[in-house]
Amino acid sequence: MVMIKEKLAKRSGGKILDVATEAGWFIDKLKDAFRDIDEVVGIDISDEDFEEALQRLKGVSVSFIVMDGA
Repeated sequence: MVMIKEKLAKRSGGKILDVATEAGWFIDKLKDAFRDIDEVVGIDISDEDFEEALQRLKGVSVSFIVMDGA
């Protein structure tokens, strides 16, 4: 996470693609570290955890796509 934070700290705004989103744990960590994220797209093979992710990620512009990330 430290390396990601160092790389992204040099940018303003931006978009994040999270493959294998599940319940949005990784996105949740990123949103706390980077408050100026413009958009997040989460991809997962199942939509079972997307509702939990939506609750966790309130206030974040996030879209979910059901697909195989391979």
